[in-house]
Amino acid sequence: MTEVAAYGNNISSRGTQFNYNDLVVCILKFESGMTGKISVNFGCVCPHFHNLSVYGTEATFINGSEHGFLYESRDPAVEPKKIFETYPGVHKGDFIYNFVDSILNGSREEISQEEIFNSMSVCFAIEEAADRGRPVPVEYI
Repeated sequence: MTEVAAYGNNISSRGTQFNYNDLVVCILKFESGMTGKISVNFGCVCPHFHNLSVYGTEATFINGSEHGFLYESRDPAVEPKKIFETYPGVHKGDFIYNFVDSILNGSREEISQEEIFNSMSVCFAIEEAADRGRPVPVEYI
């Protein structure tokens, strides 16, 4: 990822002790030319869920709250394949044990330190872009 642009507001948390954006929308620019979009909606009224849509030229995957859909045709008469894998597949804290074990015992990390720091670098860039109101480059730690 080379650059991010982001905007946010704190309309739903205004007047509370939460002093940060409760809604952020960002556009991600990848080195390959691909773009991505992320939106974070802390103030929404719905059960907690992480939507994911991946759009490609040969297929599109849309993760729904009950199941996922894999579209392999633009023809409306062709039904998408339903994906019934368990969501989210892991408990929120499952990777913490592996992380601590990798530090204490030198075991193999499921998520590398580089991946963690790269993700944090993108998050920092998104926060900066939302604060500045303009695109900023991602500076990897």
